[in-house]
Amino acid sequence: MTAPALDLFARSEALPADVAAGLVALDQSAPLWPIHDWRDVVSRLQVFAYRYDAEARRFGWDSSGLYGLHAAEPFQRVGGIGLGWVVARRGHQVLSIDRIAISLRTRSAAIMRFYRGTVDREAVPAWQLVEVGDPALPVGRAFRWTAQQKAAVVLAVESGRLSLAEAERRYHLSAGEFTEWQLRAAMGLKALGATSR
Repeated sequence: MTAPALDLFARSEALPADVAAGLVALDQSAPLWPIHDWRDVVSRLQVFAYRYDAEARRFGWDSSGLYGLHAAEPFQRVGGIGLGWVVARRGHQVLSIDRIAISLRTRSAAIMRFYRGTVDREAVPAWQLVEVGDPALPVGRAFRWTAQQKAAVVLAVESGRLSLAEAERRYHLSAGEFTEWQLRAAMGLKALGATSR
């Protein structure tokens, strides 16, 4: 199954830096639970993020409610699954978003409401479950940095999986260069751009 053919930028604004980098990390990671169509599900999660993240956040939704998975048992604990995963995994259609709930139309045409604040306390944004040694982080010093590599490093530092000092040492970055990446990551992946050393 392939991702739906949607205009990724319809109804979208720049994603928060942690979400943009986290989606890249998930796309490049091994599946977080046994699943044969991981890349397709993550691709649909990205479509959900680009279309609905900004609107959901305006109504008070957070990353755990939208992209969360239970920290110990990612897909087994239903109460820890964020709405984005429900939409991405099952192919539901978002009908409306408000401060109380997000309404979905299921594939069988039933209407389902997903209430804000009901995700398990042990849920974390899924990208926090990606291992530090994962291929999402570049290995060694890159001659040409891609936007995805920069985003992965920014996410690792911001999530605490990698210290700023370690990132600067490992990737030969100055504090100013990393700060610039952070600022650009807040504007989205395109703003990070590819650069040569």
